[in-house]
Amino acid sequence: MSLLTTYDNMLKKEAEDQVKGERLEVLNKFASLAAEQLEARYPGNWTKEEQFKLASTLIELAVEQEEAEVTKQEKVAELCESAKIFANEVWSQLEALAAQKNS
Repeated sequence: MSLLTTYDNMLKKEAEDQVKGERLEVLNKFASLAAEQLEARYPGNWTKEEQFKLASTLIELAVEQEEAEVTKQEKVAELCESAKIFANEVWSQLEALAAQKNS
């Protein structure tokens, strides 16, 4: 294995470790949130399994909300593009009418 290949592999491993760390951080935040909510509602009377289920549900809800937001943004982008096309068409027609008037 060449030194360059070894270096590339180290960079890939570092990037993968960073992604894993970020994912773990997010999972820990959801697990902490679930624990806080369970403790607030059922002080001292919940299990790790219930915490896991609630954290999973919270993650699914967050993913659904993110997907809905992306869908909204895509729709807004489509509407903006449609509005630009429409505005350009109207502008072209107005220019044509103005050219006919000036002739």
